[in-house]
Amino acid sequence: MTKWFRQLFKQLDANPGLQMLKVSEETFSENYQGDFSVDDAIPDLEVLATVKPSNPAQARLVKISRDPKNFSIKLFSLKDSIPLSQSMPILESMGLQVLIGRPYRIKLGSRIYWINHFTLERGEKICDVDPDKIPRYFSELFESIWRQQSESDQFNHLLFSACIKAQNIQILRAYTAYLQQIRFSYSREYVIEALNSYPEITLLMVKFFLYKFDPQKTERDSHQQIAAQIQEKLNDINSLGHDLTYRRMLNLIDTRPTIVNTKDAVDLPAGPGAIRFEDISFSYEGAAPAVSDINLEVPAGASVALVGESGAGKTTLINLLPRLYEPSKGRILIDGCD
Repeated sequence: MTKWFRQLFKQLDANPGLQMLKVSEETFSENYQGDFSVDDAIPDLEVLATVKPSNPAQARLVKISRDPKNFSIKLFSLKDSIPLSQSMPILESMGLQVLIGRPYRIKLGSRIYWINHFTLERGEKICDVDPDKIPRYFSELFESIWRQQSESDQFNHLLFSACIKAQNIQILRAYTAYLQQIRFSYSREYVIEALNSYPEITLLMVKFFLYKFDPQKTERDSHQQIAAQIQEKLNDINSLGHDLTYRRMLNLIDTRPTIVNTKDAVDLPAGPGAIRFEDISFSYEGAAPAVSDINLEVPAGASVALVGESGAGKTTLINLLPRLYEPSKGRILIDGCD
């Protein structure tokens, strides 16, 4: 047994949670032992303990013992190594430039795992905003893209330039998509360029959204303080197009909703989900009625098909259910609650 493995087994004795992994002298190859210390192997085993058929790929932003100043990337997978054709576009969408990539075969009992290790250009300055949060945010974003829950596009640069996590990048994507729907003057690519050019303002924009719409924020109108900061920083933008992009997005976020709850509104309690439309009518901005005098009952758990020609009001009826619009007449009940 090599000195490296003796040190590993000594640390495993002090970590009972990893003993179920069936670590043996076949687990780590000579190449792995030459490139990584035992202190690197322990966190790798902790990640491998969570890799399984239902969660076959994970990513970590790490610092290894032989290069403690620079961040690098480890991709963990079950059975097969992750192809570069799949991993590299994701990393490049985050603005990362890979220098060297090496695969390592890991054997735990009868199972084979792979670790792909990538060294990065400028790995020591990967993020100056909040370096403590970046490793967790990186894992969340990579795995979200891997599961096709997020897009692989240049919005993801904002992870490292502004320390914006995956779910908040989605907020910016959604507003950008809406700008395109209302025929904003500039393209999606231009909006992405603007948001990446001023990461500090973009981060404030996300905070403005979160403070305005998060019900847990107790300070009344605290989002307006952030809006004031944004307005001040917009004065430093030289590009008219970039300035207009931020102002339009800020206006969208600050738009007051046209549909609001009454003061005596209550939360809808959890229930089976029976739906009833009672005498529902609706018109778009004074136009001819899109739907008129609709009465429909859908029992909980039932499936109902709405069939009709284009313009008959099928989509309108569905949009009334989550209150994207308010009915002109009638009411919609869910489990008897209006």
